[in-house]
This record gives sequence, C-alpha cells and structure tokens, in this order.
Amino acid sequence: MAKVGENLPEVKPTMMVAQYLEKRERGWSWDKIAEHFSTDTRTVDPDQVFREVQDYLQRSKELSELEYRRMQLRRLEKLIDALWDLAVEHKDIDHIDTMLKVLKEISKMLGLYQQKTISEVRVVEEKQTTLIINYVDAVAATLMHRVLDVVTAKGARAKIEAQWDEWVAQASTEPLKQIESAKVEV
Repeated sequence: MAKVGENLPEVKPTMMVAQYLEKRERGWSWDKIAEHFSTDTRTVDPDQVFREVQDYLQRSKELSELEYRRMQLRRLEKLIDALWDLAVEHKDIDHIDTMLKVLKEISKMLGLYQQKTISEVRVVEEKQTTLIINYVDAVAATLMHRVLDVVTAKGARAKIEAQWDEWVAQASTEPLKQIESAKVEV
C-alpha cells in the first residue's frame, strides 16, 4: 500500500527550515519561532522565517491539503505517544478520554466514518438534450436524402420515405436509455 504523499518530489529542506517546520508542527507562531532562533548577534525576522518555509514548500510542491493533512496526522500521533503511558499503563480516565478523542479525530481525518455513496448525476441536461436531438435529426435528414439519391426503385424509395422516421426512432431508443440512466460514482 502506498504511503500518503509518496508521489511527491523529494526536496530536502535546509537544516533551519526543517527546524522551523518542526516548530510549526508543534503549533508555534512565526513570531515565537523567530524569537527562539534569534541570538545576541543575529535577530531572526518572523517574515523571513515564513518566506523561507513557504519557499521550501513551494519548491517541494507540498503546500497542499495533502501535506497539511499529513502534518496534522503527525501532530495527532505525537499526542497519542505523549498520552499512551498516562492513559493505558496508568489507567488515568481523563487521559484515556483525551486519547479516544485524538483517535476519533484521526479516524475522521482519514474518512473512516464516511459511508461510501453513489450519487446519480444527470449527465445530459435539458439544453444538451435539445442539442443532441437536433443533431440526430439533422444527421437523419442528410442520410435520408443521400440514400434516396442512390435508390432508384420506386417501391424502395416509397418504403424508405414512409418508414424512415420509425427506423430513426428505433435506432435511437437504446442510446437514449444509456444517456438517461448514466450514473457517476462519487
């Protein structure tokens, strides 16, 4: 089974950007990150931190819903790790409750509670139906004139002219059923 984001190109962040990302995953603000990495000799600007992270994310094409979902899942997994000893081994009810909430959030993010549904979508709208009917009528009329130009026997011409509309209607019944019953899986 493929891992989430496996198809994304591998672009490694710089050491500083990796540390900025780690702090962002932990919920730190841009200001707090800049303050944390500032020294007596070097002041880090929060806007610069933001630009460096955005530049990395843009280059790696990971600035997407998928990457955000992965980051949120990593955060939630870290919460489970932190709560595990307290909840499971020490049997602390409050921590068990908190851990269950985290597990439910993970399940919700992964769509485990969603039912698989099939929605019917009308593939052909009213305006499209009229357009298709006009097209088929035009093709049928052109085809009938060409057939009548070729057929010379009087009995055959009369029979073709008399039954042409019925034949077109019969020929279009099955395709029309396919159009009307078209469904799309969502």
